[in-house]
Amino acid sequence: MLVIILFLFFLLLLLGAALTFTNRTILRQNIFEMLILFAVSVAFMPSLNGRPFMGLEYEDAYMFAANSHYLLFNQEFSVDPLETHACAFGSSSDCKTEVIFGGHFITVPSLAYFTHKLVGYHPYAVCWINYVASVISAFLLYFLCLNLVRDRACSLLAALVYALCPAIFLFHSSGLAETTSSFFLVIYVFCFISLFINKKSYPEIISWLLWGLLGISLCLALLTKRENLVLLALPLFALPATSLRWSREVRNLTLWAGITIPLAIVLTIGFKIFQIETGESGDIGAPTFSVQYSAILIPLFCRAFLTFKWFGISTLILLCGIAAMLRPSVRRSGWPVVLGLFFAYLIVYTSHYRSYYFVKYGSVTEFGSLRYITNFLPFFAALTALGLNEIQVLAKDIGGRWDGCGKLVVNGIAAVWVLSSVGMIHSLHTEWGDEEWDNRISPVLNTLQKVSPREDYILTNLSVIFQVFAGSNVRIVDSYSVGTALPVDSLIKDLKTAHTIWWLRPNDADVEDTKRYPEFYQFVQQYEVTECASGFGPYSLCHLIVR
Repeated sequence: MLVIILFLFFLLLLLGAALTFTNRTILRQNIFEMLILFAVSVAFMPSLNGRPFMGLEYEDAYMFAANSHYLLFNQEFSVDPLETHACAFGSSSDCKTEVIFGGHFITVPSLAYFTHKLVGYHPYAVCWINYVASVISAFLLYFLCLNLVRDRACSLLAALVYALCPAIFLFHSSGLAETTSSFFLVIYVFCFISLFINKKSYPEIISWLLWGLLGISLCLALLTKRENLVLLALPLFALPATSLRWSREVRNLTLWAGITIPLAIVLTIGFKIFQIETGESGDIGAPTFSVQYSAILIPLFCRAFLTFKWFGISTLILLCGIAAMLRPSVRRSGWPVVLGLFFAYLIVYTSHYRSYYFVKYGSVTEFGSLRYITNFLPFFAALTALGLNEIQVLAKDIGGRWDGCGKLVVNGIAAVWVLSSVGMIHSLHTEWGDEEWDNRISPVLNTLQKVSPREDYILTNLSVIFQVFAGSNVRIVDSYSVGTALPVDSLIKDLKTAHTIWWLRPNDADVEDTKRYPEFYQFVQQYEVTECASGFGPYSLCHLIVR
């Protein structure tokens, strides 16, 4: 699977480079806007020696980096080769028991693995890949919007909304998979609209390149996140823009729908989507999709979009774009595709459970919605281009004879957006970055300074983060796997050979943890807990001795 993913990715890059070369005249015509986007990308580029914000969430923010490290030593998976694997007992180079993170695919770890092979292992490789993907996506989004709105200023501001949205900017260089996923989405939608919506005849070479990119980007999007099965509904969203006549575009759209419908069936079966959902449903003791979840999550997503420090004025511009869909001329263009995808992803993400604690206790925050918004942010940003165009038309009507009134308003909004984003990005990076460092990464790094890699074992619920930052010979025991993937009796027997067992114990463990992981706490009771040291954030480092 690793070889297939890398082959598809480099074929995508090759076809993309060929398409760029054949359209170099268009690039020259938009060189000013390209230079602005490039300057913004360089100015806001995370430092290679700094501390990127990886995502803060316990598992998902680090599992892809951990899996890329694991792939350096383990590439032959006997079961579920498409899903991410990590070590639950042992080290990355000598793993005795591995676990599978259901529903999380290995596309992003595969790209990071290739990066490690080129330049050596680095814990932040996934973050670099995501940032590069976000920069390219901003350029692609500019041309997508230019295709739809035919206005450079509005298209540029939409690309800047994508690139500099304060909250999502930090997720663009995180350890999550959503940013790279959105990169594949932008390519797919750009090719889809170019081939099936635009009433334009392309040279044969460009048509073949667009068809190639269409198929490969769809495959990679589906191999990155299961939610991207939403893309298979695009022919339905394109119906308002098609005529009743049997035109070339309608013929091509029908052909593509005929390809994607069986593809949907094959992928659903091959990816074991129903088995994944059934397994997760068993773990949480509730359905994975529910209208009851939507009743909680839709208002939560709306509050996130309306948080000024996270999205600035972009949500208001988005609403103008949605209102513009009332125009018949807009509905007959490619905008219904963009709007349909925006709401389709919103429905999928707000009807799916968020976590065990969300299902059991309703524990969920607005922050938890941001990583999911990252995946469909290109469609959010594209709709702001439509909204800006409406604002520009309104400004022209108000300005009367002054032709430059509309452009002045758009340029003013762009200046305010960029300047306000700078301060908010810095503030959020300090706030979230410090919290992640203090509560996740620093405890791991401090623990690694205390233990002997080849002789000791570390018992921890941060095992994924240890596999990101630790050497390949550091031995860990994943506390969440005790009693499931790691039977208690055999684990106690295996640990008798350990020189020292360290437990990175949470200081705030509550009754609910003991209910969810009873086998783990029964396992710990087999040992005497001594020499607990502080200075590990919300954890204490304790020495376990057999009673």
